[in-house]
Amino acid sequence: MVYCHANGRDIEEATDQVGRYIEQGYKAVRAQSGVPGLRKTYGVSSGDKPYEPAESALPLETVWSTPKYLTTVPKLFERLRADHGPDVELLHDAHHRLTPIEAARLARDLEPYRLFWLKMPHRPRTSSPSS
Repeated sequence: MVYCHANGRDIEEATDQVGRYIEQGYKAVRAQSGVPGLRKTYGVSSGDKPYEPAESALPLETVWSTPKYLTTVPKLFERLRADHGPDVELLHDAHHRLTPIEAARLARDLEPYRLFWLKMPHRPRTSSPSS
């Protein structure tokens, strides 16, 4: 399945961009939006780029708020389903920002919106050497 990356500084802008991709014929869209109170959120591009490219140097240090993110993302997908209906596959990338329990909470809160996938919600567990 081919999908595209839609994003916006806020939920309104993100849902508008999802709609534009659906009009172009996409059946699956990864959606990201800014989080109120945070200057930068993963997946939200700067300028007019459709995708946030990886940083070539050390990543910039940014302020993060998991509670704000966990409140905003379900609102985004509630709005996307209301605006675009059940026929588009919706995707989201949490990009290792959550603990396992936070990832489980987010997945539970997103369940009514039938995401196609929730990508990389937490860092993989690393095993320690056996003694």
